[in-house]
Amino acid sequence: MENHWNGELITSVEKALGLAKTMTYNKKTSFVKYVKGVYEKGVKLSKKTHEKLETMIEKVTGIEKWAVDIPCY
Repeated sequence: MENHWNGELITSVEKALGLAKTMTYNKKTSFVKYVKGVYEKGVKLSKKTHEKLETMIEKVTGIEKWAVDIPCY
């Protein structure tokens, strides 16, 4: 993402969305949607949902606690 934005200042939501919409990864475009609202505190996934999501991500070796790779399907 940083390479795509090339140090450009993000001065508005519209600017951030515009740049995000033009990003690509492995020649695939991104799906960008602005979610306006406040997330409730304390909401958690069920164990079943959490386990399903865990199968969809790959933890980055050496920094598993902080970074994951989410492959494009």
